[in-house]
Amino acid sequence: MRKTRIITEGAVLLAIYAVFLLITLYIPILNNVTTFFLVLPFILFRGRFDRKASGLFFIAAIFISFIVGSLHALPLTFMYGITGLVLGDYIIRKKSRVQLLLVASFSFFITIALSYWISVFFLQIDYIKELFKVMEEGLEQSKPIIKAIDPKKGEETLDQFQVAVELMKKMIPTIAIIGSIVNIFIIQAIAIPIIKRFGIKAEPWQPIRMWRLPRVILWIFLGLIILSFVSIEKDTLAYTVFLNAFYILQLLIMVQGISFLFFIFFQYKLPKGIAIVLTIFMLINPTFSFLLRVLGVIDIGTNWREFFRKATD
Repeated sequence: MRKTRIITEGAVLLAIYAVFLLITLYIPILNNVTTFFLVLPFILFRGRFDRKASGLFFIAAIFISFIVGSLHALPLTFMYGITGLVLGDYIIRKKSRVQLLLVASFSFFITIALSYWISVFFLQIDYIKELFKVMEEGLEQSKPIIKAIDPKKGEETLDQFQVAVELMKKMIPTIAIIGSIVNIFIIQAIAIPIIKRFGIKAEPWQPIRMWRLPRVILWIFLGLIILSFVSIEKDTLAYTVFLNAFYILQLLIMVQGISFLFFIFFQYKLPKGIAIVLTIFMLINPTFSFLLRVLGVIDIGTNWREFFRKATD
């Protein structure tokens, strides 16, 4: 009976996945929406059946995607299939929404990296290289126009653009990680209400004031600050790793600073609206965004929350 149910529901979900995949591959504009629905069949299947059955479902989805879209469809199934199974697994294990976001984002990033590696070494297609080639060609073509508009500062502007392009090349991992987090956040927002209708319930979001990063994040960040005083050649892998790790940790600590700010407002029963406006103002202002990082460092490295709890009791 159980095997029949697995086969029946698996066939239905595979058919739904095939439809979403077809739209994503062949219908422009609409594919921007259906991309976020590709994980749904995998979440639903993992939410109902065990890991072994889910693994077989994933293999079947690989075959279906090859039939529907040949080799071009495989990276999509690889990325969204694994991510969907991870989300489904963490949902039925009653993990927090923050854990869902972080783990699924990490798995999505890893699958992107693996797909890129396969594309470069087996298909001889380097999408990132082609993208930057187009950007550099566009910059080259715009040089006469920029110099004609402002002969004095034109050269300086072009140099700044070139520096920005070179920085972007080094920051690809960070851009991919942030993109993965945003993507998974949107997927969660879409998928969680839908799977709830099928009896699969996810844990609610914790208030942002309750978010806490492990203390090891602070030690790694401090280690990178110390390392920044050591001369690292810019065109090396070590520098690229250092640069990306530093930016990602800065973002995490900034999020912790926002959490601490909301905690303080909550403890003193101050209006949440003011905390939101203040957070937005600090994020768009580089000077004050530094204060958010300071708050994050204080929150991770000290026990000031307990101090504020006692002060407001």
